Parts: sequence; C-alpha cells; structure tokens
Amino acid sequence: MCNKRRFSRSLFGVMLVCLGLLVASVSRALTPTPAQIEQFKAMSPTEQRALAKSFGVELPVSLGNVSQQAPVSEPQTVTPRDPEEKEAVTTTVTESRGVANTDNEEAEATAAPEREEKHLLKPFGYDLFAGNPSTFAPATDIPVPTDYVIGPGDTIIVQLYGKENATYELVVSREGQMQFPELGPISVNGLNFGELKARVNQLVSAQMIGVKASVTMGALRSIRVFVLGDAHRPGSYTVSSLSTMTNALFASGGIKEIGSLRKIQLKRRGALISTLDLYDLLLHGDTSKDRRLLPGDVIFIPTVKTTAAILGEVKRPAIYELNDSATSMQELVALAGGYSATAYPEASRVERINSKGQRTVVDLDLSTPAGQHDTVKNGDVLKVYSVLDKLENVVVLSGHVHRPGFFRWKKGMRVKEVIGSVGDLLPNPDLSVALLKHETGPERLLSFELLTLGKALAGDASANKRLSPRDEVIVFGAGNGERAAVMEEFVAVLRQQAAPMSYPSVVEIRGDVKSPGQYPIAQGMGAQELIELAGGLKPEAQDTLALLVERTERPGRFAIQYVDLRSKAASKTLSPSARVYVLSNVADRADLLAPLIREIENQSWHGDRLPLVNVHGSVRFPGQYPYMSGSTVKDMIALAGGLREEAYLLSGEITRSRVKNGSTFEIFHQELDLTRADETGMGMNLNPRDGLTIKRIPEWEEMITVSIAGEVLFPGKYPIVRGETLLQLIERAGGLTDEADAKGAVFLRASLRRKEQEALSDMKQRLATEVTRLENDAKQGSDAITEQRAVGARLLSEVEKAEAMGRLVIDLPGMLANRQHKGNTNGRTLLLREGDSLVIPPRIQEVSIVGEVQHPTSHLYTKRINGKKYIQKSGGVTRNGDLKRAYVINRDGNVKPLRKRFLFLSRYGRVQPGDTIVVPFDVDKVSPVTYWSQISQILFQLATTAAALETVGAL
Repeated sequence: MCNKRRFSRSLFGVMLVCLGLLVASVSRALTPTPAQIEQFKAMSPTEQRALAKSFGVELPVSLGNVSQQAPVSEPQTVTPRDPEEKEAVTTTVTESRGVANTDNEEAEATAAPEREEKHLLKPFGYDLFAGNPSTFAPATDIPVPTDYVIGPGDTIIVQLYGKENATYELVVSREGQMQFPELGPISVNGLNFGELKARVNQLVSAQMIGVKASVTMGALRSIRVFVLGDAHRPGSYTVSSLSTMTNALFASGGIKEIGSLRKIQLKRRGALISTLDLYDLLLHGDTSKDRRLLPGDVIFIPTVKTTAAILGEVKRPAIYELNDSATSMQELVALAGGYSATAYPEASRVERINSKGQRTVVDLDLSTPAGQHDTVKNGDVLKVYSVLDKLENVVVLSGHVHRPGFFRWKKGMRVKEVIGSVGDLLPNPDLSVALLKHETGPERLLSFELLTLGKALAGDASANKRLSPRDEVIVFGAGNGERAAVMEEFVAVLRQQAAPMSYPSVVEIRGDVKSPGQYPIAQGMGAQELIELAGGLKPEAQDTLALLVERTERPGRFAIQYVDLRSKAASKTLSPSARVYVLSNVADRADLLAPLIREIENQSWHGDRLPLVNVHGSVRFPGQYPYMSGSTVKDMIALAGGLREEAYLLSGEITRSRVKNGSTFEIFHQELDLTRADETGMGMNLNPRDGLTIKRIPEWEEMITVSIAGEVLFPGKYPIVRGETLLQLIERAGGLTDEADAKGAVFLRASLRRKEQEALSDMKQRLATEVTRLENDAKQGSDAITEQRAVGARLLSEVEKAEAMGRLVIDLPGMLANRQHKGNTNGRTLLLREGDSLVIPPRIQEVSIVGEVQHPTSHLYTKRINGKKYIQKSGGVTRNGDLKRAYVINRDGNVKPLRKRFLFLSRYGRVQPGDTIVVPFDVDKVSPVTYWSQISQILFQLATTAAALETVGAL
C-alpha cells in the first residue's frame, strides 16, 4: 500500500495529461515520462477511476483498463482444399522432403492464405495469467502442509486443555523463538510445521502434567520475491509464505507474449532450483513442479525461442512454444488438442522458411508415420484441411417429403427404396412428376431426369428408376407455385457449367402455368413435360396451343413455332435456352408477348423482313404476333385466340407490302374466303409483315340494354333492337301507372353525361383560376374583393361536388298525345341508345324554393298563387339575392324566368306542382364575371334532376 501511495503522488502530472485526453474539461500542458504513463495504464479500472476522482475528475466508466490488450480475432474458417488437388500443385519439389521452390509463383500464392490465417491466431496460454499485478496478503484460510518451514513472523496458536485451559497466539521472533508463557522460550527456527507440533506436544506432556496441547497455524508471514525477465510487470512482490511460482506470476500480471511459458526458472541465491513448464499445468493440470517460494527467491522468465503455428481442422488452433528437444508433427497436433471430426490429415501443408531465408511449402500426409514424425521447425505453420463437403455413396431426398435427408446408397438401389409409399410424402404431393438429379464424371456435371412418381411408387419398372451415388430425388407439392424458386440453384450451376459459346441446359416457361420460370432440361423433356414440371396449366390456360421459341445458329435470331399440345410435337426434346409461352383464354396476350416482340424487332436487318404479323378485327385478342415460317391464316387466327361471334367468314383480307425494284415500297390487299380450307382461305401461307383483317358481319350489333324505372307497370332493364323508340319501351314496360307524372319524366343518356362532365371540368378549371386570382387580390384588403373570393370559393366547392346527369329534356305528355292522335309521329324521333334510362316519378304536390331565400324549403302547391308568393312564404329574398333574375325549373327540365315583362309592365308567373323556384345570387354586387350566374343555374338544374331521381330511388 505504501508503494501505491508513492506511485499515486508521483502520478499527479500523468493523471492531468491522460485525463485531458479522455475528458474535454481537463487540459494541462504537462509532459509525463513514458514510465509514468505505463504505470498509470497498468492500474485496474477501479484504481484508475478512484485516483481520478481524488483529483476531482470523473473518468468514463466505459474506458476500462487501458493496459489491456486488444482482443485477438478468432481463427476464421478456411475453405477446405480438395485432396485430389494435392497432386495438381505444379511446384518444384525435392524428393527427400517435398519442399517447394519459392521461385514458383503458384507455390507463393498457395502459401499466402496460411500466412494471413496465422496473423489471426494468438499464442497459446498467455491469457491465463493476463491481468493487473497485485500483492498477496498472508493467507489464513488455507490448510498449512506439514512440511511448511516455520520462520520469523509466523503465528502459532496453542490451545491447552485438560487440567488447565488456555489459548496462546505466539509469534516467532527474528531469532526463531516463540515465547511460551508456561514453558519459556522455545526455539523453532528451521522446523517444519509437523516437527513443531511434535516438539510442543512433547514439552507440554513432560512439563505440564494433566495438560494436553493442540497446535495450529495462525497468520502466516509475508515474504518478498522477485519476478524478472519477460513478465508483464517485472519487479519485487510481497506474497504469502505459502505462495508458489504460479502465485507470483499472477501477482506480476502474467507473462508477455515474447516470454517463455515452458522454461520458467526458480533461482535461490543464484542457484537454479527448478524449471516450470506451464504447458503441464495448462494441458494436463500437473502442478508437481510448481515449487513453493522462500524469501528472496527469483522467478526468471526467459524469452521464447522456438514456436510453431497450427490451424485448420484441429480443436485448438494457436501458436505453440516448442521445447529444445525435437518436436514432431504428431506432437504439435497433440498440443492443439488433436484433430477435429472433419479433419483430413492426408491433405496437410506446412509453410516453412528454409536455411536460405526462402519461404517454402511442404505437403504432408499426417496419416503416415513419415508425416507424423516429421520434425517441426521454428516458425512453421501447419494447416490441416477438412474432408470434402460432398458426401459419397449417398442418395439425397428433398422437397415435399416428411423426412428429407441422406440415404446410404447400395448397388441396384431404386426410387421406391428411398420413398416407400405415399405416406412418406407431405399432404397433396404431385405424383405426376418428380425430378431426379445426377452428378456425372469427375467434374460432377449436373444432369436431370423426369420421374412419374405415382407409377414409381406403384412399382412400375420403367418409372422406378435405378439410382447412382450422389443422386437427388426432388419431390414437388401439387399446389406449390414456387417450383421455379427451388430450381434457381440448379439453374445457376448449369449456367456455370455451360461451355464457351454455347447455351446452358436451361429452358424457360412463361404464361398460364402454376409456376413459371426457368428449369433445367431433363432427358427427353418436351413442351408437355416442361408444363407438367412447372405445376401444370392454370384453369384459364389455352390447352391446345403453345408458342415455342428456340435459338438458331445465327446469333440473336429465333426459330418460332406453334406447338399443338395434343400432338407428338409437344414431346419433342427442347433445345438449350428454349422458351415456351402458354397462352391464356381470358387474359390479353399483349403483355405476355411484348418482351418477345421487342426482341424480334431488334432482329430487323437489311434484306430481311421483320418476322411479325398483325391481326386485326373480329378475333378474341387482336394485336401483333411472331411470324413462323410456313404459318397459315388458320395458325395466326388460333394464336390470336380464335374468331369472335361476329366474324364474317365470307370475306377476309390480307394486307401485304413489298419493295419494288429496290427503290419503291408499295402496299396491296388480297381477299380471303375464310369458309375454305385451301390456299384461298384458311390455308393461305402468310409472310413477314403481313396484316390479317377479319371483318365483322354487316349491321352486327351487340345486344344493348336500356332501363326504365318509376311509375310503370314493369320497371327494369330491357334489351332493345336498333331503331326501337322510347314509346315502344314504355309499351313493353306495361305503360304508365295512374300515379305517374309524365311531365316530370327524367330521361338520361350516357353520351350527354360525358359531355356534361367535360363542361363541369372546364367550369371547375376556369372557376379555380378566377378564385386564385381573387385570393391574390384579396391581400390588398378590399372588402369587395374579399366578398367576391368567398362567393367564388362557395361556387367552386359546389362544382367539385356536382355530378353530371346527362339529362335530355323531353315532352313525354306531348309524345303520348301525338301517338294517340297522330300515329306516333314524334315518338319515332326519339330512338334509344345503349345506356339510356327513363325515370317516371309519381305525381308531385309541392313547389320547392331554393337559392338566396331566407328559408329554402318546399311548399304545398296552391292554385292561383304566383311564384313571388311562394318566395314570400320562404321568408323573402336575402340581401344577396337577385329577385329580378329568379327563374323556374319545371319538372320536365325546362327553365323559364319567374318574372315576365310586357312593355313597361312586369308580372310574376304562376308555377305548377313539381316546379322549383330558384333565386340566384346577385353577382353584380360582388363580381363582374357573368358566367358565375350560368354556373349557378347549371348546378341548380343538376340538383333538381337528382332530387327527381331520388323520389323513385333511381340513384
């Protein structure tokens, strides 16, 4: 403790500098000596923080002990080397030892990974004693051995019992005596503990009759020893008198990595007493040479001399110290704990520096006596490689099975011995197809074969394939749409195995199959087999025709053909990089074929026609399709999905183009008779760039429907024919009921709705621009502009909520009257169109008041009351209302002014039940924009129509 206090006082300057580097608040211009810095770094974290706190500085807790070494990375896993490659290393090797010449660049490249891995290793055993030095206080709770030598400072506890009872704690003096009160001084110097006990018992028995003694050791003395050499903190240490060499090493903080662990010397008065090999302790737990220390002993740690590293497939890769005696490779492996379970001693390698200072590589077979007894040299790096990752003489089962894994291969083994029954498979397996993967040749090239799994499990000899070592049986689930993802690994390997300037043994399927994607080519695989491997067709797929695209010998060119999936051509073996397109019966084929069309367009060369054909008209999927040599009109119609119902078979048309005399491009047409199967009709051959047009039957119309709702006997939707009129529709619906209000009929037309919507959008845009302008002007602070902006914003909000109706104003009572008296003269003029709708509301007995009135509402119709009276019933006009411009929207949709003028006179007209009186906003008061009033009128008309429809629930 005194040493530590002196050290703390001497470290005042060091603390200011070190803490200044760690804490921004402390900065002093002091320059400590290197020795002082090392002493501070050697302190424990607790001591460092306590010392810092004594100077008023908080040391960060996360700082830790700055003296600790940075952690050494664990040895990384090395890529195993194939034992077969050992003979392939082209290095110059001597016959006696197999040492490679360092001039060979390949040998140098081979040794480089071992050198890199060596830097990741750490020396063995040095972390056992690593730490901070500390003193050993005298031990009081350790059993004292009988051979312990008594010395000055030891405490002897003597307990007397019998005739007298007493306990004495006697300290051995410097003269080697202990003062026994009853017996006087007893000389114990040089006695061991056993001899001391015997002597005290003898004296007590002889001189104190009837008394017996029990002798034990009390506090032991402390001794001073020296730890020198390559210790972590060499110096003088006070330790317990029971301490051994290892205790002193702990006190000194351990051994530096340049110090020897195997030749630690104990010297006493200059003489060598013992040599300690810590490997005996670390590897075998042997402490027999761990001698007890005496005062003044010196523990000397010499510098390590001979080391060797071992890495790879051993249990304890590290750098080991070697004894002076010759160490064999087998002994070095034993130091590393032996081989791991995956070690392959036959493929081992040593990196070594020869007598010429050259780095060499030695291949060793550690399974032979010659390799095991080879002598380890200083600086050797031994690498033990692992066995191959590949399993030999096994068969693999994977995929949709309960227990995937490995099976021991035996001669004559078949698929049914790996999969015993359907019970070995997961629910819903695909029994129609499975995949068998082979590895052939020394290069282990992949090849594949298709299995009919259901037949194989039933014992069919042709399906129950014979298996070879390393084969893999891959089973699929019937509903699994991720088969292509399972095949990605195999596809990647096949691409790597492809020879230069050749396509890999991979095919692709697109379109309406359950699992589109890329697949390896199996033996004899055709388009039909590829479809089965991809999970089969989707329900909406076209099951009779597929598009097959194959590469040609000319780079970038395709050979395209249409395959009938019911014919033998569907089983023709596919070529590498072929593509199969499965078409849909319901979805447009343009998206599926668009990438292929772009590829074909890139094949356009001078002198070659672009191999595409355009199909127009009455086919299910008009568009652009690839051209196939020899394709006919029938083939192209089938590719376009077939003819539609309205197709006109008596006359089709082919549009062709040609370059005349190499300078003129001309287009001409050719008629077809699609009822014929010869070359004048369906059998006509097509050319690239042809356009095929299938006409529609004249006057063909799709069945159109209109609707009628409200007060008719049979409301609903009705199909109509061309030329049918509105009155005919009313007759088919049973005519009007007694409650029908013919004058209030609402007739809606889809084409008018679209026009109204365009007009609303235009008004919205214009009004939004005007409101924006007013908002900018309102910043000037004018009350008039502010009011204009408010009105405009309200109109804009109403326009955004308005929906186009597409109302056509009709005079239904007039039509009915004309038909009754004049033979339907006017009725024939209103012809029905697709999407027309007629709503007959019930009779209405109220008059509605909307707009700028105090209380917009509806009033029961009263005869002989004009429109102004109804306005007064609603509280009159507001201060922003414009009574002079008030108007009436009749229930038939017509609009007329409420106020009528004759010369200098004016009067307010009468209204009818169902009419709506509108008092507009007086725009003259707030804005000179005239179209605002027009917008307001349109919005009220739409609202009135919507209200009429709501009366019969037609919205």
